Amino acid sequence: MSTSLSLVLPIRNAEHTLTNNLQDVLDVLSDLTERFEVLLVDEGSTDQTTELAHNLARQYPQLRIARRRPGDPPVSALQAGLSQATGDVVLVQNRHARFSPHYVRRMWEMSVDDQGADVPVQGSAG
Repeated sequence: MSTSLSLVLPIRNAEHTLTNNLQDVLDVLSDLTERFEVLLVDEGSTDQTTELAHNLARQYPQLRIARRRPGDPPVSALQAGLSQATGDVVLVQNRHARFSPHYVRRMWEMSVDDQGADVPVQGSAG
């Protein structure tokens, strides 16, 4: 059985970029393993990001949504995503950096070589 992967992607006000960036993410992950999930963690979007994310989750069964509640500290969004991750390997993306398929691939290879160590990932889906 292949190693499973969870990618935690913090997003905020990403309604104009989320669809295209998510497609890039899904393309990369499907090349790495058959068993993966993407956890979009909304960090308090004030635009239509949340609604768009839920629409995308209906199209892609490997996509799940977590959201920071108003008043919660920003770190709570990341904690919500991590607590829902089910993969053997969990990669966490930095919201403030651009998504890099090459970097995700490299981190996956390092974590699989290291027998499932969780590895943070730089980049952004939104």
